[in-house]
Amino acid sequence: MQMSENIADLAAALAKAQLDLEGAAKKSNNPAFRSKYADLGAVWDAWQEVGPKNGLSVAQFPTDSDDAKMVSLTTMLLHSSGQWLKGTFSLPASKQDAHGFGSAVTYLRRFSLSAIVGVCPIDDDGNASVKKGREVPVNTNPAQDEPGGEDDQKSQWTGWVETQTAYLRACETAGDADKVRAWKAKFDSALGRLKAKDNALYEQISGVFDDVAIALRPNQTIISAG
Repeated sequence: MQMSENIADLAAALAKAQLDLEGAAKKSNNPAFRSKYADLGAVWDAWQEVGPKNGLSVAQFPTDSDDAKMVSLTTMLLHSSGQWLKGTFSLPASKQDAHGFGSAVTYLRRFSLSAIVGVCPIDDDGNASVKKGREVPVNTNPAQDEPGGEDDQKSQWTGWVETQTAYLRACETAGDADKVRAWKAKFDSALGRLKAKDNALYEQISGVFDDVAIALRPNQTIISAG
């Protein structure tokens, strides 16, 4: 984290803005996860309601990284007085292509903005979401559900993707990272077959894997922009 020599005015303005800051509503549907979430637009809208009128603005931009596999994003919180603070959030791209890097940048923008200004996601119905733990999928060994043979049908692959989505969704702690990596290694050939047969289904399960893999990265850290 870096900041200007004095941030007294910025701190006062941020404190005032946060008095009126509301949470970002979970209005976007994620068909792969069958859930609602607060997307980047919702977080930005929540901030724009209170930030600018208190002399505050946010700037975000990708930054260079010494490691070609890493994606870095710098987020700056600025005040009309000229005071500022900034931090850079870095994580590895789950795939070395436009999809992988794009997913990482979107993730970085959403979480960095939420963190620097204090926006929290809230349920759209206004009720607090109390998490008591996710149930383990009935099929804890999804290998048995992989379609086989050259004449496998789309319906089989659709069911397989649904099973794998449930399996990956349940991997939500740092200790599950090895399970996710093992899943990718085990089903690498199956994913290749799926891509050739139905690219839309392939993109769906690949997107779920990317989201889960990014969330479980053990070295997601905020590092100094210097």
